[in-house]
Amino acid sequence: PNFLSQVLNQPGQNKVLVIDAGGLRSGMGAVFDGDMANAAVRNGWKGVIVNGAIRNAAQLSRMTTFGVKALGTSPKKGNAAMGQKGVAVTIGNSQLQPGWWVYADGDGVVMSQTDVSGGSFGSVGGGTSMMSSGGYGGGTAGST
Repeated sequence: PNFLSQVLNQPGQNKVLVIDAGGLRSGMGAVFDGDMANAAVRNGWKGVIVNGAIRNAAQLSRMTTFGVKALGTSPKKGNAAMGQKGVAVTIGNSQLQPGWWVYADGDGVVMSQTDVSGGSFGSVGGGTSMMSSGGYGGGTAGST
């Protein structure tokens, strides 16, 4: 299995995996799909945020216990052959550090160094979610 699959097959401890696949670039395939989501759920991950493309979007959108946010979709399978675990990930102009809190709903994602929910957020399937993050840098051969 590729590096990303190996990470998803480790205990997720109710965290969110943030995947830096370098954004959306011409010719890039999806680095995350439905099979990976199923493995992640089995291993206790709460969701993923992908700085890049996913595939099987319809299947992923029906998952009620696992959240997925990505920049876009692609029918083409990408390559997540290498990467680093536990590193800061930059998405746009924002840098997310491992252990930060991630809040997501249909409108987007907010990141925070501390839990700012005040207990008012629900579970992943119920709209907004709160999740502690674990960074993953890489996603495609040659990216950092």
